[in-house]
Amino acid sequence: AYTMEIATELRNVGMRVETYLPPGDKLKRQIKTADQKQIPFVILAGSSEQANQQVAVKQLATGTQVLVDRNKLADYLNLQLRSSR
Repeated sequence: AYTMEIATELRNVGMRVETYLPPGDKLKRQIKTADQKQIPFVILAGSSEQANQQVAVKQLATGTQVLVDRNKLADYLNLQLRSSR
């Protein structure tokens, strides 16, 4: 529910979002699939991120990962996308 809400919020501001929720797939496989599709960011949200209203944003090109407040996520992603062009 938390990740689907975030996906909807990002779509509402015009971002293309793909969710990947097959049962049983390991996180490493999910990230590899995103990388193969040339998706620049993976958004991760475990129980601690949810409790703090945050997400972990992993930039696949560099491997860096940062915590971002949920209410600042769209702005953060837009900034990162603009600076990578």
